[in-house]
Amino acid sequence: MYRLRAPRPARLLVGLTLLVCAAATPVLSATAASADAGTTAQQRSVTRVAGDDRFATAAAAAEDFPSRNEDPSGRHIVFIASGTNFPDALSAGPAASALLAPLLLVQQNGLPAATQTALDRLQPEKIVVVGGPASVSADVVQALGKTAPVTRLAGDDRFATSRAIMRSVFVDTSSPLYAGPAQEAYIASGNSFPDALSAGAAAAHFGAPLLIVNGGAAHADAATIAMTQGLGDVLGVGGPASLNPAVLDDLNENVYQYSGSDRYDTAVQVNAESFDQSDTAFLAVGTNFPDALSGGALAGLYDAPLYITPGNCVPSAVIAELDRLDVSDVRLLGGPSVLSESVAALTPCS
Repeated sequence: MYRLRAPRPARLLVGLTLLVCAAATPVLSATAASADAGTTAQQRSVTRVAGDDRFATAAAAAEDFPSRNEDPSGRHIVFIASGTNFPDALSAGPAASALLAPLLLVQQNGLPAATQTALDRLQPEKIVVVGGPASVSADVVQALGKTAPVTRLAGDDRFATSRAIMRSVFVDTSSPLYAGPAQEAYIASGNSFPDALSAGAAAAHFGAPLLIVNGGAAHADAATIAMTQGLGDVLGVGGPASLNPAVLDDLNENVYQYSGSDRYDTAVQVNAESFDQSDTAFLAVGTNFPDALSGGALAGLYDAPLYITPGNCVPSAVIAELDRLDVSDVRLLGGPSVLSESVAALTPCS
């Protein structure tokens, strides 16, 4: 069930100066044929945002965000999520983007050195931990508190945590994290990660929250219905196998669902309707989540789409999207063990 909507205005980023990306490692210049055979092939720069592990990759993604010294007038918030599980961080990405904040990863019971180094550079005024103690322990919160005051956004389960994030950043005008009102919300299943990864960048583009739900349920729960009833639109991402259309129909009378032939095509569908042009695009592996979690906040900083790919090739529909958007800067989220050199060469899947 895919229904095309009228174009909507993207969010406006005011007073933000993007830094030169120290984290993006040049890979090669990839020549990709244009979707229109009559046009000249385009030369694209391909770089990696990567570290030695998922925590270092998240720290590398944070390098493009200005520190308090570099931008004294900013809010300077950092979001923290578990790097060993995906649900809490899925909703955190668009929320972080709305506050122009990076998303760093931690272990449940440990603060990785790469994360602490990134915090030392950023010098945040506030740290927002998403998820309860089962995701990020009290000891880690205490350690984070040595850098800046910590606020925890959490609920009884992943779905309640997602609602808490949306409420604090997009709904509650008295919240110190309030970024502005939500006109719409993106909805994805919290039982798996692929659809939500690409939905996060699209949500960030429109300054909208990403709310995760139990996609396999027969109907939406009352708490989620209450969060979405006043919105203009509700946009589901994922086909019926991952997101029951009946759940969406419960949420709002203006419902749209993006569904492709597979996870990669679903990412193409949601980005095709969301972006008309972008100098930059991000690619993340569609079979694992850690590198893309923090990359989603970085994509939001650049107001750029995020596509998921297999680890060894790029779907032809994604390459066609790069052509359509006139992308000159492709950034791979993760090292060669995650996205191979074939992906860096923008090699089409056979």
